[in-house]
Amino acid sequence: MINMALFNFKPPKKKKVLKKNMSWPQAKARYPKLKRYADSDKDGIRNWLDCKPLNKNKQGFIHELINPKPSEINKANLRKRWEDFRPIEDDLMKKAIKERVQQEKDERNRDLDNIHKRRMFERSQINEAVKQMDEFDPEESELSRY
Repeated sequence: MINMALFNFKPPKKKKVLKKNMSWPQAKARYPKLKRYADSDKDGIRNWLDCKPLNKNKQGFIHELINPKPSEINKANLRKRWEDFRPIEDDLMKKAIKERVQQEKDERNRDLDNIHKRRMFERSQINEAVKQMDEFDPEESELSRY
């Protein structure tokens, strides 16, 4: 005789995931009106980027990198994380400062060139006037004839 218990197999019931533990795909499947670009838990991160869009205490993997669990916090670990990002930030800052300094130097050189050109023009005008005065002979002028 065949055991009928083998044919009456029922798959195990799926456990319902708690609302606060749902990922974005799970939350979207259960709540189809949930908007992708909204922030349901008001934590500052949009739903589709949020690892737990209905839990305001969990923001995402970046949040876990920046704010690790208290057991994971130690000075060496934090220092290492900061040093990973710091060279990039320092390079960008140095580059921006160099560009700004170069711009200021270029502006200063342009201003100095303009001042130098203006002074040279004024000196040439003065020199021409002095030469004309030196060459001026009052006896030869047209006014002396009258």
